[in-house]
Amino acid sequence: MKFEDLTKAEPDTIFGCDVSSYQGKNTPAIWEKAEELGLSFCYCKVTEGKTIQDSQFNNNYLTLKDAYVPAGGYHFFRGGHDGKEQAENFLGQIASIYDTQDLPPVIDVEALYDGVSVDVQIDYILQWCETVEKELLTHPMVYTSLRVIRDLFKNTTRLSHLPLWTVDYRPKITEPRIPSGFTDWKVWQFSDKLNCPGFRQTIDVNRFFGSIDDLSTFITESHF
Repeated sequence: MKFEDLTKAEPDTIFGCDVSSYQGKNTPAIWEKAEELGLSFCYCKVTEGKTIQDSQFNNNYLTLKDAYVPAGGYHFFRGGHDGKEQAENFLGQIASIYDTQDLPPVIDVEALYDGVSVDVQIDYILQWCETVEKELLTHPMVYTSLRVIRDLFKNTTRLSHLPLWTVDYRPKITEPRIPSGFTDWKVWQFSDKLNCPGFRQTIDVNRFFGSIDDLSTFITESHF
């Protein structure tokens, strides 16, 4: 899938991407080109678990901000680690450069850890959210899918108060499936096979639910 083909076919849709060190070191020229083609926002991987930091986070995040592309950071949740410790890892990387123009922080929930009960892992997720919210004064969002919540987290509704970034790669659908308890979605990742000029690997591509003005409102209302 080519980014320029996608944005030409759906000119009224607000598209964004998410990246990590997997895509390598990205330059201002890459982001400027992507924005010209219709990129309206981007999330960057910040951390994983309680000790791992993405090597390209600082470069990606600051380059996005310099290009005036709305930026956000996400943390890959590891169920075997205390939520507060994971939040401290995340905050150690992002707190000094995060501001009220940025997208809300995200906790990426994709897997279950066999050594810890489901309820405790949900406690860890909520600990992460509470710690990050208190430090950054913004409401976090959760990235997950119907399959993850249904098959791994026993259809819990304990996360459904959070804004939802959902995942659904089924072809030729106009709406994603959403997990139990959620009533709507803010961001929908619908493919991980986007080709965009300058990136050495394909990138994930997302839709935002609403207009560009709605995206600005979402950012503003996420902060308190």
